[in-house]
Amino acid sequence: MYFDTESLFRRFHYILPIAAKYGAQEVWILGKKSSVDNLNGDDFLLLKKTYESLQCTEGIDELAKWCDQTLRLNENSEEKQIATSIIRLFGVFELLARKRIDPFKSRTVELSVRKKLDWSKLPKGLSYLIPFAEKYGHLQTEEILVRSASMLTDAEKQKLLLLAKHVTVNNQYTLEVQKWLNDYPMHIHPEAAQINAIFALMDIAGLEFT
Repeated sequence: MYFDTESLFRRFHYILPIAAKYGAQEVWILGKKSSVDNLNGDDFLLLKKTYESLQCTEGIDELAKWCDQTLRLNENSEEKQIATSIIRLFGVFELLARKRIDPFKSRTVELSVRKKLDWSKLPKGLSYLIPFAEKYGHLQTEEILVRSASMLTDAEKQKLLLLAKHVTVNNQYTLEVQKWLNDYPMHIHPEAAQINAIFALMDIAGLEFT
């Protein structure tokens, strides 16, 4: 997909220095503390202003697609570094949203490439996995999965534990889930990638399901 990068950068010019400042390094830290705990009042005002500007700027989906495509490049280009910093900046927004801080908690600005999913591919006997896929399926890298596993609430862990116990009945994971994943390669079927993310998350969280 072709992008007019110059035009895109002109439209989102205000986000580039903010991303360079707050997205230069990994923002997530395992456990309860993260880098946003060290933000001061000036930081919050600057991030708030940036977020509110994004709420008024059209083309977030295009920016998300540009970041997604740029990160797939093998070379370590300047554009790839910019894309990484933008994604990390949105990671800061997400952490602030989880702390229920305005305006971030509204989650009206998200950097995600949305793909239409066809759950009719999934056997009816596995349809109970869909709500979990809709919640955790976007966790598509080991780094993000590790962060998310460390931030699961007790209630979320309990639901995942019940799921893990459910799929061990009659060895359902191996006989049904794994077979379906083999039949529907993840690089072709985004639904399979989302289902796989559930079990990757449970594995990292130490929940046995095989």
